[in-house]
Amino acid sequence: MMKTKPFVSVRDRSESRSQALVEFAMVLPIFLTLMCGVFDYGWMIGNSNILASAAREAANTASRQTTDPVPRGLQAAVDSSRPRLDMTSSSGGVIVTQVEYDTSVSTIFVTIPPPLTNNCMSTGQLYGGGDALKNKSRILISGTDWDQNTLRDLPFKVENLAPGQLMICAEVFYTNEFVTPIGTLIGLVTPPRLYDAAFY
Repeated sequence: MMKTKPFVSVRDRSESRSQALVEFAMVLPIFLTLMCGVFDYGWMIGNSNILASAAREAANTASRQTTDPVPRGLQAAVDSSRPRLDMTSSSGGVIVTQVEYDTSVSTIFVTIPPPLTNNCMSTGQLYGGGDALKNKSRILISGTDWDQNTLRDLPFKVENLAPGQLMICAEVFYTNEFVTPIGTLIGLVTPPRLYDAAFY
């Protein structure tokens, strides 16, 4: 016995297309929001990876120089961040600091003796210029040039340093910028500025 296909009227097909269009209109904003969120979050992760690479390159380059280590470290950070990130713009900044362990203070701190104070340099205008940016350093500074006697903890175990050991600290900052309008919502749960540091 032959089976016949059920009859579907033209009106039924038109109603099905209308229903599909309504469902698509309801799902589309959610889908676009998710896609923009994934794109913006991926962009932020990519910028974080570039900053980490720039910090390592700056510290590594500066530690291998016998003359002008700090300026060369700064230039290495700027060069390795291009073309995606401009570390000399108002959105970014680099601090390269030459530090030395000082036995005259507590073992949990590092100080910069007066002869090394001028070897602390920065680039970019993230906080209103190079000097303002240097004051955002997260390492301890106890020189007399730009620290205002502010103590900051180093993000590593100072007990591993030997007295008199010189180290290069490279810190990088960049404003957390987003590409799509959804990034504004993502910005509510992400840090306003990206930061990374490397030590050699």
